[in-house]
Amino acid sequence: MSITNLAFLRARPGRDDALGDALLAVIEPSRAEAGCEAYELHRSSEDPALWFMYEVWASQEALTAHFETPHLKQLAAKCPELLDGPMELRPFTPVSVEK
Repeated sequence: MSITNLAFLRARPGRDDALGDALLAVIEPSRAEAGCEAYELHRSSEDPALWFMYEVWASQEALTAHFETPHLKQLAAKCPELLDGPMELRPFTPVSVEK
């Protein structure tokens, strides 16, 4: 069963675009990972400091492997200077998926 993650991230004041750049940098390598079914970045239309990632992984194993990749570890190392508070990560499992 696939796993959907929603990750909400708020930029520190004045770091909105820097956070966006850091998040954009992990999209292509993440999409190339085995088990990645979707990996999309969104920015709030009402609050430019608020970002969220929409991710779908084929399995828990694929998601666990994702967290160990060099590009995600590099992003995690940048987060203290970019984020205003902790990232909010919420996992979901699909109930109804259109095919």
